[in-house]
Amino acid sequence: MVRAGRLIDEGEVELGGRIPVNVSGGLLSKGHPLGATGIANIYEVCTHLRGEAGERQVENAKIGMTHVIGSRKCMRNSYTRKSIVFYASWCCK
Repeated sequence: MVRAGRLIDEGEVELGGRIPVNVSGGLLSKGHPLGATGIANIYEVCTHLRGEAGERQVENAKIGMTHVIGSRKCMRNSYTRKSIVFYASWCCK
């Protein structure tokens, strides 16, 4: 079992790490745009899959995932380079 703290301490989730997470700085770096958070996440993942993320590009990005929880709904999306949006699930609390 891998512990999240160890992944962070060892740099595994940084740009260039084994499992890069929030390489743009996440939603806080965008001013946490509330209702636009889902779109901001989708845009970020798609730019990596297209190879258009510039200095924060995750090399050879093939799969991306976003997860947004707000109000009474949550949305989870997975993406691949071949079909940008192939899976989406909605759940209501």
